Amino acid sequence: MVGSIGVVMTSFSCLGLMDMLGIESKVYTAGPRKVGMNPLTRTTEEEEMDLRNLLSETHMEFINYVKEWRLEKIKEEENDDLFSGTVFGLARALELGLVDGIYTVMQDKVAYLPDGRDQV
Repeated sequence: MVGSIGVVMTSFSCLGLMDMLGIESKVYTAGPRKVGMNPLTRTTEEEEMDLRNLLSETHMEFINYVKEWRLEKIKEEENDDLFSGTVFGLARALELGLVDGIYTVMQDKVAYLPDGRDQV
């Protein structure tokens, strides 16, 4: 499987469990927006927006990098798929220009044998 060009960030919240157990989180920072994505505190709308903007910027940087370095290989008419984060099988990834070829670890291992064949 080959992943297309996308960006992901995961997080979780422990607030419900902490409330149930009577646990209070205390976070001290220097900078009002330093604590984003802390699973022990509520995420503000401003922090959510900061994270969404960060993901969008990172995605665009990734897209631009791939376009620059694989310009001759990728099929730009397939942009919706190429830059969606979709996962492809090897044949489709090769067709789209996301990979240069199909290679397996077994090919590498067999190449090291004296006569090029598996001797098991």
